[in-house]
Amino acid sequence: MTRSRTQSSKEADTSPVNIELETLSEEPVTAPVAQEKESIQTDVKAKLARKTDAEDVFVPTNPVALEKAAEVVAKEDGFELNRGTSIGARLLARSRKIV
Repeated sequence: MTRSRTQSSKEADTSPVNIELETLSEEPVTAPVAQEKESIQTDVKAKLARKTDAEDVFVPTNPVALEKAAEVVAKEDGFELNRGTSIGARLLARSRKIV
């Protein structure tokens, strides 16, 4: 009886295993219709015309106030304010609306 068990386990071990991954095939999607040149230009001009902090993060502010806010953020988050971390601290101060 032991021979039949070893023979059947050998047969199970020698069977090939499929290691390839099967992927689902998807039909190609058509590209959306391109915008007109004039509409793109008007959108860009409208975005460049914004000068408020609520709409644009990169509007310049008072540099002294921004530096003080960056120092506050550095103290709150517990990191040293140096050349490498000052930009991140300024962006955090702007996002938290400390300035």
